[in-house]
Amino acid sequence: METNVTGGAAEEVDALYNFISAVSWCVATPLSLVANIFSLLVVHRSPVRNDITQAYVASVSTIVMGLTLCLGPTAALSSITGGEWILGNGICTVQGLLLAAILSVLSVIMFIFSIERYVYLAHPLRYPVLVTFSRTRVIIAGMAPIGLLAVIFCGILSDWRGLYMSSWHACVPHFKDDIARSVYFCAYLLVKLIPAVIGYALHCSLLLIARRHLRRIIADMPSPHTVRADPTLSRAAVLIFRRLKLNIARWVLLSFFALFFLAMDLIPDLACLYPIPNYLVLPGNIAFLFVSCALPIAHLYSNRSLKRTANQTLGCCSCRCENKNLHSVDV
Repeated sequence: METNVTGGAAEEVDALYNFISAVSWCVATPLSLVANIFSLLVVHRSPVRNDITQAYVASVSTIVMGLTLCLGPTAALSSITGGEWILGNGICTVQGLLLAAILSVLSVIMFIFSIERYVYLAHPLRYPVLVTFSRTRVIIAGMAPIGLLAVIFCGILSDWRGLYMSSWHACVPHFKDDIARSVYFCAYLLVKLIPAVIGYALHCSLLLIARRHLRRIIADMPSPHTVRADPTLSRAAVLIFRRLKLNIARWVLLSFFALFFLAMDLIPDLACLYPIPNYLVLPGNIAFLFVSCALPIAHLYSNRSLKRTANQTLGCCSCRCENKNLHSVDV
């Protein structure tokens, strides 16, 4: 198993970029692990069983934890050592194939999750018939063959060799000729780019549906000016009115941030095929890990049962910390 490893010895890497990368990876890696472990803990403690949202949240958190463990520590170590790969050829090859498999599985399952959310909101009457827990379990179990196929596919194209990318601080499959690179790019379009664009389009359509529903609700509610003119109207109506307006603004802002993070997510993947400036690759990696941390937490607090369980879990953790502090003071 031969590996072509090039790093800081082959090209000069800016010391400031390595320092920023080291700090960023050292911060983003533990945050991602803590956020996803917390998501898994909340799903495990939830009293509701056989829930489709919980199944997707748990699967996404598990995959992101694997991605973080595969990419974060080695990227931080590579940044600290000045952009050089010091872990050997075999680990470089294994990391490149694992990253290809994990990213492929994550893209597919996020795309399916986006479709599930769209059906849930846009077609609520057909949702219980189309989306069942048994089908969801089969889909999640089908992610393992997809990852295995990605490993075999990239291994054959790269002759089971890895290439260290100093701009990404990670290893990727090494495609020695243009034919292999073109085949991989076609697979990248099919598995990663097209599902990501369709997922963003579904997000925008959900935004428009929610915005239309909120406008109907707001149209039937008294405005703040009406409440001032008629003191008998409840002040709670004014608060609900303002919260709905705020939610519309937040969702519109979220759509712009989602587009930014989509672009930042695709940049590191393109950096495996084409030369891209370092300071565009690093924001893509950090943005991807940030979204991966925030996404499970956002889904936890968008579900009433998971939100209650998450608050109870945080309350138990804080109570245990207080009890430990009191015990240490008594001793």
